[in-house]
Amino acid sequence: MHTYNITTIQLVFFIAVPIVVLTLLFFFIFIPLRKRYIKKNYDEYYYRTIHRIVTNEDYYLINRFLFKVDDSRTGTIDHILFGDKYIYIISSKYYDGDLIGKQYDKSLILINSKGKKCYVNNPFLENKLLLERLSMNTDVDSQLMIGIVLVNKNVNINVTNESKQYYAIQVNKLPQLIKAIESREIPTINETQLARAVKVFDKLNRRRD
Repeated sequence: MHTYNITTIQLVFFIAVPIVVLTLLFFFIFIPLRKRYIKKNYDEYYYRTIHRIVTNEDYYLINRFLFKVDDSRTGTIDHILFGDKYIYIISSKYYDGDLIGKQYDKSLILINSKGKKCYVNNPFLENKLLLERLSMNTDVDSQLMIGIVLVNKNVNINVTNESKQYYAIQVNKLPQLIKAIESREIPTINETQLARAVKVFDKLNRRRD
């Protein structure tokens, strides 16, 4: 009968190898697959955070809002959230890289993980156009609206922005932003006015057609 004595080094080896293998699998398989899934299903991914805010604060929400911008164009707003003091016009974007530029630049620079640069449409300007057109079509004061571009949480946003009305923010920071804006020292929207605004928006939504 043979007996085998496992040395401390062998024991450490037997424990360490599976841990190393699992770690490598996590970084090279799970993380890329998760990233691909979020990119493909980013609307659903962002919606979870928005739905949590709506549920916790008892806000009203319209998803996938379509409206006529002019005779030839239809605008799409991913989410319209009706808060106590403001109406939030939310556009969701997924970026494979970090954003650099200024709020009113025609384009922003996108730098991917390999350092490669390219130009992308400025989401601030796109969101601003939608907000202004929506205000015109509904007769709701644009000052009661806040434009938010919601991006994936691994994006660094190095965009100069001094506006108190237009924002670009990672999805995980949205609850704090909404809370901060709603804490501004202004009156809440009258309940009757809010109900009327919701009705006007709902009627204008071409998704119902």
